[in-house]
Order: sequence, then structure tokens, then C-alpha cells
Amino acid sequence: MSIFDDLRIAYRASQETYRDYARNSLAAAQELAHSFREYIGAPETYADPDGETRRPYVHLLSFQIPEGVPTAVQPESQNDILTREPDGFWRFAMSLTLDRDLESFPKQQLVFWEGVEKLPIGFELQHPNPVDDSETPEAPLAQP
Repeated sequence: MSIFDDLRIAYRASQETYRDYARNSLAAAQELAHSFREYIGAPETYADPDGETRRPYVHLLSFQIPEGVPTAVQPESQNDILTREPDGFWRFAMSLTLDRDLESFPKQQLVFWEGVEKLPIGFELQHPNPVDDSETPEAPLAQP
């Protein structure tokens, strides 16, 4: 066996380790969201205003810091939830949808993310899409 063959074997093993780490990290994030929802006693889903789509009260979002500003965005797929940072850690955000009752719209998203270097553990308020235009939205809470 050549040195090149040894390098291929080591590379394949490192890629398997990386995939396992990513898979386990996503599973841990999903378990955190599920356990958080159970802990606060939130229902699993609510019906969108169109009445055909069910949306989760607690779900994971992709956490990004474009131009130094932290933001949470809806992932295109499960693979987009986790963002790997240069420090090797995976980052993600978690959203809790709040409402006055099951039938009220618009609903409000409270988004949490883990502390990042030079940023405190924080949150932001976002309006979930789609918004029912027939009801006047309430002003979001002020943040310090």
C-alpha cells in the first residue's frame, strides 16, 4: 500500500467523523427544541391562515452573522440549520411563535440564539410569514 492510499484511508475516516459530528449536532439541536417545547407546554403546531398548512410553535432556524449583525433565517433544508463556525462549533437559532390564542393572527416569533464571541446571549422578534393582512399587527416589544 502506498502513502497515497494511507492518506485516502485517513481522509475517508476524517470525513466520516465530520459527518457523524454534524449529524449528532443536528440531533442535539432538534432534541433541545423538542424538549423546550415540551417544557413550556406549547402545542406542537398551529394552522396557517390559509387553513391548509400546519406550522410548528418551536422550530430551528439558521443563525448567521452577515456584516457582523446576528440574524436568524429560515433554512432551505435540514442541512442548512447548522452553521459551522471557524472555532469548529455549530451555531443555530431557535424560534418560539407567540400568540394571544390559537385562532389569533398575526403571530409573533421570538428567536433565541446562543452567545457568540462579543455578542451576549440574545433574541430578536420577527413576524412569521405569511401575515394575515386583515388584522392590524401589534407593535413589537422594545429591546434594550
